[in-house]
Amino acid sequence: KQLSAMLTAVLAIPLADELPTPNARKTWSLAVWLIQFQRLSADVLAPAADRIALALCRGIDGELGKEGKK
Repeated sequence: KQLSAMLTAVLAIPLADELPTPNARKTWSLAVWLIQFQRLSADVLAPAADRIALALCRGIDGELGKEGKK
């Protein structure tokens, strides 16, 4: 249960439209990095598979942190 709650909290970052941080791009990058290198069991990852895929796709498509690019 705790691992699922932690994963949900990490996934909330790249799935958010905006972040109230000075450098949202770095925050989004860190969250995507954390998702990529998780070593969690399938029991924890399976229920979040769609949200994980969406978060990674947003990162690949360049949707994360656009407002910080100059």
